[in-house]
Amino acid sequence: MITQIATVMIMAAFYAAYFLKMINQRKAGISTVILGILIAFPNAWHACVVAAAAYIFHLQIINEEKYLADTFGEEYIEYKNSVRRYL
Repeated sequence: MITQIATVMIMAAFYAAYFLKMINQRKAGISTVILGILIAFPNAWHACVVAAAAYIFHLQIINEEKYLADTFGEEYIEYKNSVRRYL
């Protein structure tokens, strides 16, 4: 039981560090799930889905960054420079 609790705590710390260091936590989480499906069920269809999702997410992120820079100006640009877009 203690080993399981320690494992969960280590995983929670890893994921917190993983997601807090980037701007797009939601898209990173969804991408992780989609990539996990590809790893669990490797085939060409899932590879195409992962590639399409990555491309669509990239386009969404670029558009969101433009909107946020226009809306919040220098404050957002400073924030964007202090964290990563992706990993």
